[in-house]
Amino acid sequence: MSVLSWCYLGTTGAAVDRAGTNSYTAASTLLSAVPGGIQFLRCGIAKDSPLPYKTERAGFVAVVDAAASLSSSVMLMAASFVTDAPVIRKTPLGNGTAWQPYTAQLSTVSGGTWVFNQPIMNWTVSEGKLPAGLTLDPVNGTISGTPTVGGVTSAFSVTCTDSYGPPQVSSPQPMTITID
Repeated sequence: MSVLSWCYLGTTGAAVDRAGTNSYTAASTLLSAVPGGIQFLRCGIAKDSPLPYKTERAGFVAVVDAAASLSSSVMLMAASFVTDAPVIRKTPLGNGTAWQPYTAQLSTVSGGTWVFNQPIMNWTVSEGKLPAGLTLDPVNGTISGTPTVGGVTSAFSVTCTDSYGPPQVSSPQPMTITID
């Protein structure tokens, strides 16, 4: 593999790992680096080279280049035609009690259902605040914790993204939690 290919794979691999991106993106990244990975076969293809199998190696390199480019392009086009932003399920959240553990799981109705845009991630409170003592897990969309103040109703909105690059952000979904 050429130095450039190793640098490309290392950089994109680190970005994919850090972003928690799915296996579809990783496969697309790997396919885009395949032609660079077989650069060593190009050595000695020149007409006046004394190395054997020039024609066979040139043909093999051309086929791999074309196949990798085509499959990577097809994967990107398929993903761009069928992907929608996630839509957060409008689920009534249960009431909580001060100083008692509370847990609620958020989910989506649609979007993020294809292999190339899973998992749903980056759950955030986009407007308002959760009741004191509760947090929203950005990875799995779980609201949990122990509420520390009773007699309050908190109104807030939540968003999330799919893992397609660039990620598509859901519309804010308004929610409320009452702590007795």
